[in-house]
Amino acid sequence: MSEDTSETGVAGPRPLALEVTMPDASFTVPLAAEGEVILGRSRSAGVQLDHSSVSREHAKLRLGAALAVEDLGSRNGTVVRGVLLAPGAVAGLGLGDTFEIGRVLLRVMPASSRRAPSRPGAPGSSERRTAGSGRAALDAPEGWYAPTSPAMQAVIAALEQVAASDVSLLLLGETGVGKEVCAELVHRRSARSSRTLLRLNCSALPEALIESELFGHEKGAFTGAATARPGLIESADGGTVFLDEIAELPAAVQVKLLRVLDRREVMRVGGRVEKLVDVRFVAATHKQLATEIAAGRFRQDLYYRLAGMTIRIPPLRERVDEIAPLARRFLDAVVKRLDRPPVELSADAIAALELHGWPGNIRELRNAMERALVVCGAGPILAAHLPLDVEPSGDSGQHTGPVPRLGSLSDEVEELERLRVEAALVASGGNQSEAARRLGMSRGALLARLRAWGLTGRRPPPTDR
Repeated sequence: MSEDTSETGVAGPRPLALEVTMPDASFTVPLAAEGEVILGRSRSAGVQLDHSSVSREHAKLRLGAALAVEDLGSRNGTVVRGVLLAPGAVAGLGLGDTFEIGRVLLRVMPASSRRAPSRPGAPGSSERRTAGSGRAALDAPEGWYAPTSPAMQAVIAALEQVAASDVSLLLLGETGVGKEVCAELVHRRSARSSRTLLRLNCSALPEALIESELFGHEKGAFTGAATARPGLIESADGGTVFLDEIAELPAAVQVKLLRVLDRREVMRVGGRVEKLVDVRFVAATHKQLATEIAAGRFRQDLYYRLAGMTIRIPPLRERVDEIAPLARRFLDAVVKRLDRPPVELSADAIAALELHGWPGNIRELRNAMERALVVCGAGPILAAHLPLDVEPSGDSGQHTGPVPRLGSLSDEVEELERLRVEAALVASGGNQSEAARRLGMSRGALLARLRAWGLTGRRPPPTDR
């Protein structure tokens, strides 16, 4: 069960549409099922957005089996799920996800279900179908799997129960356990499944802008507010708002969020009239909220409003019987993406995976499998290919963290260099020329190091960029 959403998208080509919400207008643009389209102010752009906050060639929308948006070095930036993309950075999108370029709000939808919004952020379908699938596949998030551990089966039963209601939900668990996927599952199984699921990482929103981003602002509310702008919560009217890392919200924003939860009304920054909103809130955190409340960093009344129902998601170390199935699932996904032959996961590799404490949980497991696929050559994947340090402990049989290594300085430097090289290969999809560029070395120098480390086996083909 993965928290990472970078691989979500559309299963198979299908007609799409782009819903555009500008400060003074809203419209819908038909899109091809596959290909790329430039978004910008230029007349030559595939979708022209005539607004001063939009650069001439602001962003590139990638369409096809996976949706993504790339910032093209824009002046005012591209924001996906509350995160400002660096120039040239690419972020994955799911159908119905809202993203921003400048002050323009956009959303990719299935063409068959699109509706031209009559006001900013009018809801549309966020459904992602799989060809030939039934209800279970339709309602489950991308990358979902059927948990086998009793602990996770109890979690799923609780999620199914709460999904049928409109009560606020608080998800607790360590970083990387799958809180976002659980929130998506609740949305898919709810009566709001045909509307927007807005994902917001509260720790990623700039503190100076977070109030305006969440609640919107009126014209002239502050320097630079040349036009009125709806907030992200307002844009999700009719749907579900997932607030990840809720404990990171500043105190002033907590007060305003409490008002939204109590009265279902949003007051824009600089506004005088409250706007009714119909949203269901799902919040998540890896922190102990009781500690945050005692320290005065989190409001107790906000906690009570968010925790209509609280579900704890167990860490991966408490679900050992799921580690091997998840590892194989992640491995199969990477093999398929890179168009490689299947690679076997050896018995000693599985034993090493099950001994590891997984402080990074499912996210760490996915990264471990991607790294192992790069360094194993043609396979099979052995324990030596895994970025783990495991030692059976005398009392529990499980190790909960890295084992310190002692050695010479040159050994440590070589180890660090090898980790950097492997990370560059993973980031570049196995493309050695691209990895060398990232590392600031020639391809010949990179190949020499790979030969010295015995890593010159069959490599995956480069991914499309």
